[in-house]
Amino acid sequence: MKEIVCLVPLSWDFVPARFFDSWTRMTDYAHGKYRLQMVAMRSPYLDSLRDILAERAMMGEPDYILWLDADQWYPGETPEKLIKHIDNGKLIVGGVTPHRGTGQPLIYDWTKPGDENKRVFQYRSKNNYLTGVHKVGGMGMGGVMVHPKVFRKLLTPPHFQMSYAPGEGRTSGEDVVFYKKCSEAGIDIWCDYDLLYSHVVVSQMDVRWHKDE
Repeated sequence: MKEIVCLVPLSWDFVPARFFDSWTRMTDYAHGKYRLQMVAMRSPYLDSLRDILAERAMMGEPDYILWLDADQWYPGETPEKLIKHIDNGKLIVGGVTPHRGTGQPLIYDWTKPGDENKRVFQYRSKNNYLTGVHKVGGMGMGGVMVHPKVFRKLLTPPHFQMSYAPGEGRTSGEDVVFYKKCSEAGIDIWCDYDLLYSHVVVSQMDVRWHKDE
């Protein structure tokens, strides 16, 4: 039976009830199909924490690595759907995570290849509703499955780093820098637009994919 190591970086000493509910749904759904193992660690330094978690996962030689964020909710079939994409040759694939405030999907493309400070976000509207699996520049890091060879062969550590943009007064998150490194290494990022997540503070029914004009 194949094994999925689920990595959960924590900023708190607890996980919200909705995340625990989604984890229970995923473990129930996985019964008899694949093994789910959770590795959770807490630190205020999210970039180095993600590197530590990735290293810990690779020690066990898993079949798949699944990043989960504790402030999100995931459908029970999430691992199975992502496994199918990985088995079809994709190295990194996730679902659609909404912004916790606006509900708009956290999916973006680079305005020029490899520039983490030049991004354009994609939005789904009534006239442009994407379905299926599409290549993207990057997305949120929660609910993202990574083939182990990304960490074993294709990228050199550190994989996650905060990046400060001189003159712009802002910092790019460790997930953005990770996707930038993947882009520079020729690793494509994919998103399954039919796999919908939610933030704990944004219920799935309340998500608005496009702001009405």
